[in-house]
Amino acid sequence: MARDVERVTKLVREVLLHTFNTEPQVLEIKDDGDYLLVYMRNFMLPYTMVGDEYTEIRVPMFTSVVPKVAEYVTEVTNLKNTPIFFDWYPENRSACLTVLLKDPVSLDNMYPKKAEVHLETNIITKDVEKLPEKVFSFWADPSHFIIIRQGFLIQIEKELIKLGFQDTLRISKRSLEKAYFDNHLMIAKLLGKHPSGVYLDWDFQLDWSVLVYHFD
Repeated sequence: MARDVERVTKLVREVLLHTFNTEPQVLEIKDDGDYLLVYMRNFMLPYTMVGDEYTEIRVPMFTSVVPKVAEYVTEVTNLKNTPIFFDWYPENRSACLTVLLKDPVSLDNMYPKKAEVHLETNIITKDVEKLPEKVFSFWADPSHFIIIRQGFLIQIEKELIKLGFQDTLRISKRSLEKAYFDNHLMIAKLLGKHPSGVYLDWDFQLDWSVLVYHFD
């Protein structure tokens, strides 16, 4: 495991250095055999532009680079057929990549106010989709809290996926559903911390999603 972490660390630094001509100020990688988590922050130099232009230039760079990093990481670790989830948080120029190596049931563990966290997760999910069939959650470490949902897609979403509109669906869900979790602070309050980043991605074929809260 340690060898993979070293290889992934080197790879991520090389990709970001090549793309942005700068290395991330923060790079955290955790691989305990159950999952692989890569968190990176401030890997882009801040632009001097403000307002809409600032966002319009910055976000496309995230959308092109983060998937590239995810692809390279899966190749290096021989995890090509493993569910991988990644998202970015332009507000602090950060991104998080999560690879699930085991069934979420085995990752689920106990922590204070877990029932309340799952209740809030269900409420938010039902507001934008439907009540998820299963919810799992755990602390990866003191800085990362992960929620895994299964069975939440509604029929219209499944039909869009069949018709090949996965990318469009992902964009719309990132805009709507992620905003719900980002703005709904009750989960963070239950965990007793204030998040510095919220990362959400979906595997539409599995009908799974992974939500990661990062805390400084």
